Amino acid sequence: MSLSGFSRFSQDQSAAVAPTVALALFALVGIGGIAFDYARLVSMDTELQNAADQAALAAASQLDGRAGTCSRAGQAARAFVTNQTRFSNDGGALAVTIANETACDAVGNVRFYQNKAKLAATSDANANFVEVTVNARTARYALTPVVGALSSGAISGTAFAGMGSAICRIPPVFICNPDEPASNTDPLLQLDVSSRIGRGLKLISENKYAPGNVGFLVTFPGASGANDLAKALGWDQLPYNCTQTDNGDAVRVETEPGTMQSVRSAFNTRFDMQDGPGLGCVGSGNCPPSSNVRKDLIRTGGGCDDGSWQVASGRYYPPTEAPLSSAVTPEAMGYPRDICHARDTFTGCNALGRFGNGVWDREAYFRSTYGGNASVVKTAMQADGLNPATVTRYQVYKWEADKAQNGHAEYLDPKNVTGGTAHSRPVCWTGSPTGGIVPTAGTVDRRRLSAAIINCNATDLKGRKTVPVANWIDIFLIEPSYDRSGVTSKKDIYVEVIGETDLGGGATGGGALRRDVPYLIE
Repeated sequence: MSLSGFSRFSQDQSAAVAPTVALALFALVGIGGIAFDYARLVSMDTELQNAADQAALAAASQLDGRAGTCSRAGQAARAFVTNQTRFSNDGGALAVTIANETACDAVGNVRFYQNKAKLAATSDANANFVEVTVNARTARYALTPVVGALSSGAISGTAFAGMGSAICRIPPVFICNPDEPASNTDPLLQLDVSSRIGRGLKLISENKYAPGNVGFLVTFPGASGANDLAKALGWDQLPYNCTQTDNGDAVRVETEPGTMQSVRSAFNTRFDMQDGPGLGCVGSGNCPPSSNVRKDLIRTGGGCDDGSWQVASGRYYPPTEAPLSSAVTPEAMGYPRDICHARDTFTGCNALGRFGNGVWDREAYFRSTYGGNASVVKTAMQADGLNPATVTRYQVYKWEADKAQNGHAEYLDPKNVTGGTAHSRPVCWTGSPTGGIVPTAGTVDRRRLSAAIINCNATDLKGRKTVPVANWIDIFLIEPSYDRSGVTSKKDIYVEVIGETDLGGGATGGGALRRDVPYLIE
């Protein structure tokens, strides 16, 4: 080799990087291995957390406060959603598992709490939130002998969830809890509804809130004053608001103060009577009556305002606190009050005089309404599974409407009485639907209304105020708001208790609808 060739060879650097690469290869492989193992670890953690999230949502969907809530929630967490982990390599199966849990406590892999602050639950009734932890899995590091001897350790996922609720189509009426004692300090003291089904309830509307008094609520965004409130009460469809709440938290509503006669008149649209001022109901389709508007008032002229309706001269006025003699048949009586509410004295009613005892003059009703056909009607009622001796007014009302809808018009035929006509079908309503709304399983019942029960003593309710709702009740509107000498004034609203409001939104419900959606908290 010449001197010049050797010089060129000694100065050639074209392959100088190879030794560097060779020396760095071990580090690069190690870094790649760490990246691969870290990616496996992160992916497995994501799988486990996703499984915990889904399991917690499934468990939260069962938190309804009823018997077996915790057991059902635990089962839902383990079985409703099947998750797998593809990135654990600890030799276990693919399925992500959760240890079984049935106790309503804050122990184990499925833990129950009363509130977001994680106060431990003690029963099905107060298990309002749930926390789920999936069983731990391991990712073993793989790419180098040294790293391969190590693992991620036990990794798990935990999620905390609850049931978010919204009460929609909030009705415009509230009742001060008639059961509330003067010394009550619990704003969530519930009215005992189950023992009052079928009993009359006398509601009084006045500028003070005492047990048994009725008041009104702000029911849709921007609503203000009597006209908007009357629309909420009189119209059959309205953009009602939804009030958000967490499971275990009370719904809170805003009261609308004032007695507001125009609002009370809105009740009467459901009976085919005058629409309240500013409602614009007649012929508009906004506030049709029920198809069954049987009431204790007769129509005396061709008009439809209050002056065209009056109490019949032979109206039901029991002289004593007992059923009428079979020799006495009122000309018109509608669905009568409980006997103990028939006059201003409340013998036989509860101490406050608000709740009746459910004893109303059924025999007088059948004689007055059906005359010589009373026994035939009662036999037909028995054939349909209703006992004429114990039937509620609401059951009679729906049964008659159903019969009239199915080829038996005589059940709602008009009846001529002294001075006018007792109408059981709408005669003033000219809008749609023709003949009013039939109270069936597929339609909203215009004589059924939901009401919020509020503890007015405990909340110190005065004027406009936002207060919690103790529970919801469905009531049947027995008679229109009307001055009846010696019996009632326009301030009185007489109803029958149907039962607890079905917040699931049944078609014949009084208005309120509850929507529940499970959601993740952490």
